[in-house]
Amino acid sequence: MIQFVSGLNDGNLGIILPSIKAHYGLNQYVVSIIFLCNAAGYMTAAVLNGYLIRSTSQSKTALLGACSMIVGYLVNLFAVPFPVMCIFMTTIGFGIALTQAAANVVCGEMPYGMLMLSFLHAFYAGGALVGPLLASGLLSSQKPWNTSYMVFATTVAASTTTPSDQESMTCKEQANSKNTNLLSQIFKFRITSIGAVFLLFYTGTEVTIGNWGYTYLISTRSTDTNAMAHLMTGYWAGICAGRLFLGFATSRFGEKRMVYCYLAMIVVMMVLLWLLPYIGANATSLVITGIMLGPIFPTVVSVAHNIVPTHLYATCVGFLSAFASAGTALFPYATGVLIGAEGVSAMLPFCIATSCAMLIMWFFVPDPRPPTKFSAKMRTWKTQILTSIRS
Repeated sequence: MIQFVSGLNDGNLGIILPSIKAHYGLNQYVVSIIFLCNAAGYMTAAVLNGYLIRSTSQSKTALLGACSMIVGYLVNLFAVPFPVMCIFMTTIGFGIALTQAAANVVCGEMPYGMLMLSFLHAFYAGGALVGPLLASGLLSSQKPWNTSYMVFATTVAASTTTPSDQESMTCKEQANSKNTNLLSQIFKFRITSIGAVFLLFYTGTEVTIGNWGYTYLISTRSTDTNAMAHLMTGYWAGICAGRLFLGFATSRFGEKRMVYCYLAMIVVMMVLLWLLPYIGANATSLVITGIMLGPIFPTVVSVAHNIVPTHLYATCVGFLSAFASAGTALFPYATGVLIGAEGVSAMLPFCIATSCAMLIMWFFVPDPRPPTKFSAKMRTWKTQILTSIRS
């Protein structure tokens, strides 16, 4: 349920952003600080997650994250001054990162971990699908922009229970480990460094489209705000569908091969969305983009589960999840600054560039499967590229 609220949070913010800007009388540069403050919370969680698990437990760390979210939502419910709002956006980001990291660890250890992770992230996409509908519905009813935070706080509080005494085997092994330098150990595995940057770009691209896509559509396509909000709902519905239905195909045909296909399709759809000024074509491009984006995050977490030793898995996935969450703030912030300087039409070229960067980075992500002729050839090319770079 908290994963669903995390999606609600991200899907809602893009719709209420123009209202926040008008309420506080801010320009494009200043209102984008919200994303930067969220990023500060995510990065703090990335560093502290492993320590918190080792000092307390996975369940108590998740409970701390949920409480942090509730506090942030309750404060922002009262439309506090903008600097105070930014401070508690950091609290919300910290809480979301901790709870998402815990959820990824638990689901990744289950049987059929790839499918379980896909279902988990489908709940996030489901929340992000409902978020624009909730926000646009409240605004259409003449409700203030901050009303949605009451819904978030209530939902998180209702889904938060007393921490269970049962911990996953990974978390027990990590908590009992005498070596306290777990964070440095996970960086011995390439999936940690490359995977973290890859997921930073992934979540940044995903949420940039989700948060700024609405602003782009009402500025360049149509002033019908309800219709454009429904187009963004189609995008999040695509992500939900991709996570529900493409997880099996990704497991069946291989993570490396399938993610190459997904990323190539994303680039093509973004180019079409940019060049074709037709609502029907734009709606189709957004839905297909969402479907292709859907399975990528759980796929990377599944790859990490197959590569990293069991006693380091909680720290590794916690770091990957929290670091990736920072992308949901940093990239929308950078996009906001870019829009302020160049106009809203600059959003899609930026997303196309980040998608191309992901396609290049995926080349260097380790393949957990035994080498095939295709993967052996790719590894040979990768070795040659790395050798040429070093020389």
